[in-house]
Amino acid sequence: MKPVKHAVSVIIRDNDKTLFALRSSNKKRFPLTWSLPSYFIGEGETYNETIKRIGKDKLGVDLEPLGLLNEGYGERDDFILFMHDYEAKITNGAPRINSDDYVKLSWEEPESFLLTIETKGECTRLYEEYLQD
Repeated sequence: MKPVKHAVSVIIRDNDKTLFALRSSNKKRFPLTWSLPSYFIGEGETYNETIKRIGKDKLGVDLEPLGLLNEGYGERDDFILFMHDYEAKITNGAPRINSDDYVKLSWEEPESFLLTIETKGECTRLYEEYLQD
């Protein structure tokens, strides 16, 4: 049986826009595709701690978790990924690329923007499901 890994992605909204991140070409999975900022959950780490780490490490901001929006899983070659989409708000700072995981950040209207993403990872697929419900 494949091992299970858990990851958290964050949905950060500003009025009718959501923050999306373009993954860098060095990413093994989904290079140069639009995604939500995310991280694997570290050993002994809570969802809230992971969300705060996403803010600091990937976006250079302080994030406050607001709640779970959707969750689901996807099968990878060597593990099963359980993705948890959480809403979060910025409490300090302005988002910037703070990691080599991303090459661009963009505030977009999610319903129409998600339609333009040809290849979706678990986090964007789950966000799209959430918006359709």
